[in-house]
Amino acid sequence: MTSGTRIPNNVLELKFGLGCRIDPIKPWNCLHRHNEIEFSFFKTGPVFCRFRGEPREVQENQTLLFWGAIPHQWMETGVDNLHYWITIPLGVMIRWGLPEKFLQDILNGTMISDQDEELRKIDELCLARWSRELHKEADTYGDIISLAIEARIRLMALAYGKRLKDDRFLFPQDRSRFSMIYDYITRNFSSHITIDDIARYADIHPNYTSELFRSKTGMGIVDYITMLRIHESQRLLLTTDKKIIDIALDAGFGSISNFYRCFHQATGQQPLEYRTSILGD
Repeated sequence: MTSGTRIPNNVLELKFGLGCRIDPIKPWNCLHRHNEIEFSFFKTGPVFCRFRGEPREVQENQTLLFWGAIPHQWMETGVDNLHYWITIPLGVMIRWGLPEKFLQDILNGTMISDQDEELRKIDELCLARWSRELHKEADTYGDIISLAIEARIRLMALAYGKRLKDDRFLFPQDRSRFSMIYDYITRNFSSHITIDDIARYADIHPNYTSELFRSKTGMGIVDYITMLRIHESQRLLLTTDKKIIDIALDAGFGSISNFYRCFHQATGQQPLEYRTSILGD
């Protein structure tokens, strides 16, 4: 399993493959993204994060499942906390044949939450063993562990289909200027927006808008908008049969050449190649 290097004041583009880890957790100084599905929980809570611009609070008994291609950032955690997490290649998860609603919601940007305390105890034991086995003998145990992970995700999909939305999951929105900036970008990233537009909405100077955003996220506003557009294009590539040019325009890219350049920079693939590599011919 490989990963990127943490770079202060930048966006981390990571790659993991099938992986399982238990790490001491500290707040990240920037947003990051990766193309795998992430199964994630914490030893203690609450943990505060941002997921596609939305502030959220993760409780101690919550297990999360989401598409890591969506920019996210762990922001505040408890002392001596542990992060338990699994990364699942998107193509692997698609081939599992999970319920359509469950998979589509993940690809559409839903962070799914599971609160089964009995399963949590089992998860802690399993991840401790799986992380050791994958680290030492991935070739021997990889397929077996993948089957075990699939079974766990199927239980999560079953629970998801039965329960109502847990309103306690969302961190209460404040109306600070920083939140206003995030709100505006999240709602309008696919349109032609400028820093001046955002500043007018938040009622602050454009220079301060850029400085405030960078101080809180470690990245520039334009870079963040591009990340959201890349995620939207990935979603459209995998969930629709639209032409590449239509996807580029729907995601907010002003030109096809800029879309190809940004997409390749973010994923290492061209759009059609990316679609084929995940979905097949």
